[in-house]
Amino acid sequence: MSAMRSLTVAMSKHGRSRRWADALALLRDAQRSELQVDVIAYNAAVAACKTAAKWQQALALTRELETRSIAPDVVTYSAVISTLARSGRWQRSLEFLALMRARRLPANVVASSAAIAACERAGRWQEAVLLLQEA
Repeated sequence: MSAMRSLTVAMSKHGRSRRWADALALLRDAQRSELQVDVIAYNAAVAACKTAAKWQQALALTRELETRSIAPDVVTYSAVISTLARSGRWQRSLEFLALMRARRLPANVVASSAAIAACERAGRWQEAVLLLQEA
C-alpha cells in the first residue's frame, strides 16, 4: 500500500472514531515529511472534522487546499457542507453549495441533502423547498 493510501486510511479511521485532532495531526506529519499530500488526503481530514462537527477546522482545510493550489472536488465540498449542516450553519452551507455550483462541480445528493437538512433544522423551510426544486 502506498504511503498516501496508508495516510488516508489512517485518517479515515480516526475520523470514524471522532478523533478529528488525531486525523489532522497525521496530515501535518505527512506535510512535514514532504509527502505530496493530495485532495484525497485532505478530504479524509475534512470528513474527520465532519464526524465531530468541527466546522471551523473543515473551512480552514478548504482554504489551505486552495493556498496549496489543490482544487477542492465534489467530495471536499460535500464534506464541508455536511459539516456546516451538522453544526447548525445553514447559511454557510448554502454559500458553499452555491460556490460548488459556481465552480461547475455537480451538487451531489450528499451536498444537496445536507444543505436541505440544515435549512429544515433552522426552520428555513422556504430555502429548503427552493433547494429541492433546484435538485
